[in-house]
Amino acid sequence: MHTAILDQLIKILPIYFEWFNKDASGNFGYKGFCLKALRIFLELAKEVSEKAQGCISAPILMVCSEADRAVNLSKQQDFFRKVVKEQPKSWYYCFDDSLHIEHRMMTKLEDNDYEDLVITLAKAFVESDLTWVEFKQMAKLIVQGQTYDQIMLKLNFDGQVSQQLSAMMTQAFGCEHLNCIDPDS
Repeated sequence: MHTAILDQLIKILPIYFEWFNKDASGNFGYKGFCLKALRIFLELAKEVSEKAQGCISAPILMVCSEADRAVNLSKQQDFFRKVVKEQPKSWYYCFDDSLHIEHRMMTKLEDNDYEDLVITLAKAFVESDLTWVEFKQMAKLIVQGQTYDQIMLKLNFDGQVSQQLSAMMTQAFGCEHLNCIDPDS
């Protein structure tokens, strides 16, 4: 309910929101934004979500974080479920809240101590041709402690996947019980 109210306020309030920490290192590009300017993102999200149903898209790598308070995690997960039905080569990965990776999650300069994990995941996604189902199968075997070679042999992936992914599928990175790749968790 609070999202609908916020959506309406975004459409009508002519407020310029300036970042509280606008002069901090890692703030790139802009010092704030006009609240009404967010309207385009609401409209874009609605349109993309509608088109995701019944329309083949390019593969999508959706990376998010439970610590990101700027976006609605359940809406992201809903969107992923729609996309993966039409594009099975899409992947989902959500960093655990305990890692404190907030909205600005791309670089160490933006307070992300796990920048290398984001890069590893993106690289594995680009370099492989795995479907979502295959990615989940591989993740389950990693969590069970199987080695990269065992996984490649068992699933017959023939080197499609970056070996470094196994580092991401650990409890230390919030992936206990594979909730990091489960948009239904």
